[in-house]
Amino acid sequence: YWPARRFHGSGMLCLAGSKTDATAPPLIARNNRMRARNKWRGYDRVVMHISIAIFMGIVAAWAMKRRNGFNHLGWWWRVAAGAAGGAFPHIDGFFGLLSPAFELKHTFGFTWSFLLMPVYSLGLAFIFQFISGGNEEGSTRTWQHFYLPIFGAMFIVLVFTQLTSVGIMPLAPLVDWRVTGNIIYDF
Repeated sequence: YWPARRFHGSGMLCLAGSKTDATAPPLIARNNRMRARNKWRGYDRVVMHISIAIFMGIVAAWAMKRRNGFNHLGWWWRVAAGAAGGAFPHIDGFFGLLSPAFELKHTFGFTWSFLLMPVYSLGLAFIFQFISGGNEEGSTRTWQHFYLPIFGAMFIVLVFTQLTSVGIMPLAPLVDWRVTGNIIYDF
């Protein structure tokens, strides 16, 4: 009987009480070496989190559509706005280009703030109006039509991420408190 466990954050399966593969059975040692060689270890979780956030953003953007009202955006722009709203908070991944310490401090930080979410939504709405040609005369796509789907997408993604074990900083520019529900697994 070989009690095995995962070391938190390492992605490696090791024997209980040992940090090396020296005393592990051959199968566990081989699996540990294969996992250590995987250069994309950890990125699959990030890609999955972004993918689920984009999907939730699209669903939230469709939920913000009036039931019998005229759809000013059309299906393509509504899906694009929802995807952008769901993926926008993940822009904090680029903080790693500055420095590892800055990335660790600001991951799931001020881009995941409930206080700044209306500002981010407004900025994305203006960008989408410009890209979609909403500035032209006679266009039905204005920033007001893009704002609600983007805001709804950001809101639902922030709420669900707050329920994970990672959590977010909902009052980020004012306070560095990290709020986590630890109810659902980090998706």
